[in-house]
Amino acid sequence: MRRNEFEITEKAKIEKLLNDSSFCTLSFVDFNNKPYATTVNFVYHNKHIYFHSANSGKKIDIIKTKPLVYFTTFKAYSQIPSYFKSEDIACFAGQLFASIHAIGVVNIIKNDDLKSQILMALMNKFQPEGGFEPIYPNNLYKEMLDKVLVLEIDINSISAKFRFNQRESYENKSNLLKNLKKRGKKIDLETIKFIQENDLY
Repeated sequence: MRRNEFEITEKAKIEKLLNDSSFCTLSFVDFNNKPYATTVNFVYHNKHIYFHSANSGKKIDIIKTKPLVYFTTFKAYSQIPSYFKSEDIACFAGQLFASIHAIGVVNIIKNDDLKSQILMALMNKFQPEGGFEPIYPNNLYKEMLDKVLVLEIDINSISAKFRFNQRESYENKSNLLKNLKKRGKKIDLETIKFIQENDLY
């Protein structure tokens, strides 16, 4: 990562963002050495990244021949206008964000017990209120388990980038917090909380 001041290496912060993020982009190199990317929901479970898919399609054909993948997920926070810093001079205007980047190898899970466990983890992430029968490799879910693929990303390397103007002076970062609080949108309050929780000021 070129801008080291934005790099986050703490494992707990990386894992929390993985657990808080709903979707990711998976990037591959296809059969013709051309880039191919797809966006999927995912769950981080037992130090691996998992997602599910239909049994066939371009993504699966690529994975079966070229399983190396680049994983990206992010969470967008407040947009920052230039007038937060200067009343009339065009200066930094952009989006504060936290992102994770990982490289790994995709494996297709064959074991029905593990497939059931991962599908339960996905359901619990996206439907934590319940309202469904637990997933086990029994008659109720046998047909579904046969039709769905569960895929695991075995992570080789992972890094995080939190861009919250860390390189600015303490005074400028304090003013940013004041401006966010004054504007007071829901996303601004979330941004303030994230900055404070992660000591980014």
